[in-house]
Amino acid sequence: MQKAKTFRETRFPVEVLRELVNQFVNIATSLKVEWKPNGLTVDHPDAQWSYDDVDEFLADYRVQSGNAILDLRATGLALHVQVYERYVYASLDAPTRAAIEKVFSVLEAAAPKYQLPTEEPGEKRELPVVFIGHGRSRAWRDLKDHLQDQHGIQVVAYETGARAGHTIRDILEDLVKTSTFALLVLTAEDEQADGAVRARQNVIHETGLFQGALGFSRAIMLLEQGVENFSNVDGIQQIRFAAGSIRETFGDVLATLRREFPR
Repeated sequence: MQKAKTFRETRFPVEVLRELVNQFVNIATSLKVEWKPNGLTVDHPDAQWSYDDVDEFLADYRVQSGNAILDLRATGLALHVQVYERYVYASLDAPTRAAIEKVFSVLEAAAPKYQLPTEEPGEKRELPVVFIGHGRSRAWRDLKDHLQDQHGIQVVAYETGARAGHTIRDILEDLVKTSTFALLVLTAEDEQADGAVRARQNVIHETGLFQGALGFSRAIMLLEQGVENFSNVDGIQQIRFAAGSIRETFGDVLATLRREFPR
């Protein structure tokens, strides 16, 4: 069975996460199953770090204020915790209700103590709403999933929201109004008679549209190796990546978002 809960306006300190780990290990020991880390990450100001050792993860979590993921697995057990700036999501798979409640009692007891102060209206920070423009390649989905699932960043695209009955022009106008940042994924798709390969024309059009609406610093091109440069691209901020390897851009994308949307 599983329990999952979001603790809003909360950030747990390292001591709470350590107690979660201890409770998980105790359950695994009682079931006589081996456990191991499945994913341990902490966002630093300029990069995301991953760890093989829980103690190293907790040591960095103590001194960093970025997002973090704690994921532990064993046969019949799975603990997953995602820490964002102002909320924490936790889930636990375990064979008994008693085991689940024992682990969650750690979070329930700590939550009132570690509530974050309410932001005053005048202090509210601008949050990124990221539009991703793309062609037929599915590479953009890896980028979307990483930003949404690993960092809690809101992403919009043609595929998000109800679009039936609306013209492309209306959809684009709405996306321009609601987005505060744009990533234009230019993948090699349209081969020309001379052998050159271009990005889809719709993405090239969206690049100019969002650069005009948001400015060059907030409309960033992700340019796949082998794509023919189009006019006026030189000197404009772009992030290049090897063919089929959009994951290479993740660090630079996050660094650019932090620059434009400081905490």
